[in-house]
Parts: sequence; structure tokens; C-alpha cells
Amino acid sequence: PYTYSTVFSPMRFDAAVLSLYGTQAVFNGSPRSTAANMAVTYDLITGRPLELKEVLIADFSADALSTLISVALHELESQGMLYSDYAYVISDMFSTNRPVDTWFFSNRGLCFFFAPYEIAPYSTGTVVAEIPYESLTGLLKDEYFPAEQIRLSGTVNCEPFTTADLSGFTQFAELIL
Repeated sequence: PYTYSTVFSPMRFDAAVLSLYGTQAVFNGSPRSTAANMAVTYDLITGRPLELKEVLIADFSADALSTLISVALHELESQGMLYSDYAYVISDMFSTNRPVDTWFFSNRGLCFFFAPYEIAPYSTGTVVAEIPYESLTGLLKDEYFPAEQIRLSGTVNCEPFTTADLSGFTQFAELIL
């Protein structure tokens, strides 16, 4: 038996942004499933998924962003729950041109998450660093600061499987919102 599931929670939903954070789990018949956290953020004006480089000002300081993440992790560091080289791992995220996809917006700030073993032992679990919006002045583009909250009513329309070829699958795909 094989199963794949993805469960997202909305972390920020306003007139400008929909940011989702969740877990994907794969069970391929082994004694336990494999899980990983993931996030996706949409610009609700264009309808496109956003990359981190699109929400930050063009000449953002990677050092300043790394410092803000380290400040957000100060409590875990003071408790001795982070590896000694965690700051290097964080700064390395921004030192290359590879996309950073381990981020999302919350109602309180910009969040970065780290998988077990990345900056802390497995027992710590996934580590999330939340940088408050007030600390992001000069780094975050104005249009991505929190906008007016949307009042929701009606139903949600989502068609995630319209481009997938499911003909080779004998079972079904289910989406629960």
C-alpha cells in the first residue's frame, strides 16, 4: 500500500496574500511514513505563487535577514537546543542563488522553518523562526506587509488535479479543505 497526503493550514489570508504551511507524508509500505514540512505563498492580486526574492526589496541584506532569523531563535539557542553552527547554516541559505522555499507569512511576521537535523537535533522537531513585521522595515516590500483581512463566505473552489495525469492510478485523489 502506498499513500501520499499533504495537509496545509492557512497562516495568513488577507487581501494581498494567502500563505499556507503544512506537512506532506508518504507511506510506501515501510514500518513508518516519511514526513516533511512545506509552505506555499500566493500573491492574491496576480494569483501566482511567490518566491522569497519577490517579497524582499531588490537589494536586501542577506546578513541583516540572517541576523533577524538568529534573533528569532535566541530562546532556543539560550536553552542549548540548537547546533553550534546554526548561524552558518542560516547565512548559507542566502549566500547562493538557489531559491529559498522554507518560508511563509503568518499574521505576525515572516517565518522560516528548518527540518530536524538542519540546525537542531531531531528531538527538537521542525524549528520555526518568526520575524515580526515591525522588524522587516527596509527588507520587506511594502505590498507584502499585512493588508485588510478578508471576510469569508461561500465555498472555496480549488482544482489541484486539473493538470495531473491520474490515469495510471487505480485509487482516487482526495482534497479536504
